[in-house]
Amino acid sequence: MAKGPVETLITDQEMRFAHLILEGKLTDREAAEAVGISPGQAAYVKGKPRVREYMASHRASVRAGLAQHEVDTLVEFNIGREQILAKWWEFACIDPAKTGYNTSSQSKALDSLWKGLGFEDSKKPGEEEPQPTHSIYVAKWMRKPGDPGYEDD
Repeated sequence: MAKGPVETLITDQEMRFAHLILEGKLTDREAAEAVGISPGQAAYVKGKPRVREYMASHRASVRAGLAQHEVDTLVEFNIGREQILAKWWEFACIDPAKTGYNTSSQSKALDSLWKGLGFEDSKKPGEEEPQPTHSIYVAKWMRKPGDPGYEDD
């Protein structure tokens, strides 16, 4: 690590050398030979503070570019809530004759639409609260305060 600020600019030859190494296709010695540096000097050139700093900044800029590319790619596939709801509604409105009167998929689409609109915990239209058909006996020792039939003796 340099003790002071790096003042000497990197040469074009060192820059090409760094790029060849960063591509990962050539060894240090092969990259040095490709740009006209003695293969025995490859480690020395790679260890220069200005070359190390250039390689580190290039790696960082490539990473930032890749991250930005991923963000831009995801923006293209940005499917919003409205689009999903519109597709569910479109599917739910298919003529049953086209599906051979098998409406289970349409029913599922409407259920998904219902949940997607935020009504998941509420009852669906036309649904009533289920009425118990019979009561189940709960032993006295199992009853809790607030339960029907709870008596504080």
